[in-house]
Amino acid sequence: MKFDTKIYHPNISANGSICLDTLKSQWSCAFTIGKVLQSLQLLLSDPNAEDPLVPEVARLFKSNRKRFNKIAKEWTLKYAKHEENAQNDTNNDSNDDSSGQ
Repeated sequence: MKFDTKIYHPNISANGSICLDTLKSQWSCAFTIGKVLQSLQLLLSDPNAEDPLVPEVARLFKSNRKRFNKIAKEWTLKYAKHEENAQNDTNNDSNDDSSGQ
């Protein structure tokens, strides 16, 4: 299992490889696809920066979460979203910044 879409994440490499124990050392043929996807969803929402596949991303995740989130969002807009939706998100961010909040 790997990602085709680039993802800015400490546990996902540039070629889409995933550092997840469920897929490696903890693998069991008893796992269902649902269990594997649930583990992957948890990893995406809660990166393991203590055992990273991409150390420089993990360092930023631990030292400057705001910057990490900004870059992750930029990558999402650039690599994972349809162009029209990405433009709408960019416009919404601009509107949010002008609100003064």
